[in-house]
Amino acid sequence: MHKKIIIFFSSFIFYLSCVYANDTANIADKFIIKDIKVDEISETAELARKNAIIFAQKKAFEILTARIFAEAVTEEYTDEEIGALVETIEFRDEVITNQRYEAVINLYFQIEQTEFFINNNLLNKTIATIPVLIIPLFNENGLYKLWQQSNIWFNIWPVVKKSNMVEFKLPHGDLNDMSNFRVSELFSLDEAKIAQLKLAYNVEKIIIAEVEYLYNNINEEIKLNAFYYELGKKDQRKFVANIDGYKADNYNQYLVELADKLVASIEVDWMHYNNSKEDANRQSFIIKFKDLQDLLEMQEQLAKLKIVKELKIDSFSAKYAKISIDFAEKPLEVFDLIKDLGFKVTREQNYVIIENR
Repeated sequence: MHKKIIIFFSSFIFYLSCVYANDTANIADKFIIKDIKVDEISETAELARKNAIIFAQKKAFEILTARIFAEAVTEEYTDEEIGALVETIEFRDEVITNQRYEAVINLYFQIEQTEFFINNNLLNKTIATIPVLIIPLFNENGLYKLWQQSNIWFNIWPVVKKSNMVEFKLPHGDLNDMSNFRVSELFSLDEAKIAQLKLAYNVEKIIIAEVEYLYNNINEEIKLNAFYYELGKKDQRKFVANIDGYKADNYNQYLVELADKLVASIEVDWMHYNNSKEDANRQSFIIKFKDLQDLLEMQEQLAKLKIVKELKIDSFSAKYAKISIDFAEKPLEVFDLIKDLGFKVTREQNYVIIENR
């Protein structure tokens, strides 16, 4: 048996969400888990609520995986790993006492990020993380700040949630960093210099994460706009999100929110890149069969699917066969279609198995 099999569909969720507009809601529904009841007791109500959220996230992830495989995946992942996949949590029917917390919770998983995690951890289709150097640039009414202590945006990045898809690095702010990244020269660096910097910091990309802080002296309103772009490509600056507030507000809360959204946007860009690669829709499976006739019949059934461009058997033994499938450019929901053929899809010892029910 081969050591580890690169498995299953890599990017059908993204393509469906972009190309099949009518199916967007159905795809999103797969990543929404509702009505998880929690009831936790701890030393304080705050700790009980925290434990309830952890329980709900793990339970929701099990339910999500049960929509893909024949049964839920109960493998242990850290609270941080699962929590990083959750985009929104809704609470209702909350009951809070001194040491107890009860509620009904709805969870919404981030589609691209969750697909990436499932590919790497459950389907063993390894998509490498990309190392990126982040330069947090604070634009206060047109005055750019980078190394000044008043760059409150810089202080947010060391505590940003860890990404499963992108390896973020920050400059230390030492003399070398200050020499390499001067605000006065930041927008005029040529390609050769940028290539040298990438090599020096051992990254594939250098991204300017810019927050535009706008205000005036007449009123109390402020506006925070978040953008990012690759070093040397300011003309491709991408708007991420904005927050309106007041001068007396706690800006840290706003900046954390903007940083999270910026990270999520960079993650999606990385997924889009992987989805555009030539082998993005080429996947492998292990077929479990009774005899050669059973294998040939299963192969014929799978090959007839409209989303299959090419299917070939790479190797086989007495009971198992490894097959590779090239899916069409615009694949449909692979798991559902395979299940509709009457097949059972399971995980066994890090392999994805297809067999007759």
